[in-house]
Amino acid sequence: MSTKSKRKYLQYLNPLELLQTKKILQSNPTITEKKPTRQESQLSLYSYNEGHCDIQEHASIEHILHLTKNANMNHWLNLDIINSETVEGIASKLGLHNLLIEDILNVHQRPKIDEFEDAFSMVMQMLYFNEQKEPWESEQVSFVLKNGLLLSFQMMLHVICSIQSERV
Repeated sequence: MSTKSKRKYLQYLNPLELLQTKKILQSNPTITEKKPTRQESQLSLYSYNEGHCDIQEHASIEHILHLTKNANMNHWLNLDIINSETVEGIASKLGLHNLLIEDILNVHQRPKIDEFEDAFSMVMQMLYFNEQKEPWESEQVSFVLKNGLLLSFQMMLHVICSIQSERV
């Protein structure tokens, strides 16, 4: 453990300040912070019924929302590589609850299921096999079901979609 991280942790241990608990719990000297590289989110829309499956990739949210008005199809909107601007843009267009947005963006959530007025949500950890890195990795995946539209939000690129496309 470096002396810099020790100092960062010890700065919160002032006994005269009683409101430091939150800062103490957020600072762990044994964990080195990883700064994520900024990547662009990718939207994919899967529209399907019993006899047909149509995939729209790299489309704008406005175009995707226009396509989801087709009542003869089921729709699944997948967002790979979560960033706050894209999630908040989707949320504002679909009218998602603020607590739901917070759950999606906070990738250190415990697994949970929530029911809102017009939506259901589920946050969970997904295990997958990665041959390039460690054999088993985990990632937070959030699902939202609202007005017949399934939304999925994940940190990595196409983990869920690659699994499903193999099955199709």
